[in-house]
Amino acid sequence: MTRHTTSPDQKHSFAKWLKGQLDFRKWKAADLAKHSNLSESTICLFLHAQRAPEPVSCKKLASGLGLPVDLVYEQAGYMLTGPESLSSPKRSLIELVKRMPDADALRLLARSQARMVIQADGKWWA
Repeated sequence: MTRHTTSPDQKHSFAKWLKGQLDFRKWKAADLAKHSNLSESTICLFLHAQRAPEPVSCKKLASGLGLPVDLVYEQAGYMLTGPESLSSPKRSLIELVKRMPDADALRLLARSQARMVIQADGKWWA
C-alpha cells in the first residue's frame, strides 16, 4: 500500500469525508476519539485538514467508525494493491463474510455455488 498523494486537496477531501461520517452518526470529535482510541486533538487535526492519517490511524478510525479499513485507507489517499484494490461492493461483501460465523459463511458459499451451477446449465431459479 502506498499513499499516492498528501496534497492539501487530499487532506481537505479526507476532512470532508470524516466530517460526513461524524454528522451521519451525530458524533463530535470526542465521540470518535473514544470509539477509535485516538486522541481528540488528533481527530481535530484530521477534521481541520492539518494532518493526513497514517495507516495505523486509518485502522483505528475504521474500527471506531465500524467501517472496512480499506475504505478508510482509500479515503485517506492510499493506493491499495492486491485484494484491497477490489471494488467497494466486493470489499464490503468480503468484510461481511469475515464477520459471519463459519457455519453461516459456509451456507452462503454453498448457496452461491449452487446458483452458479444452475445458471451455467442455462436455468435460473431465484
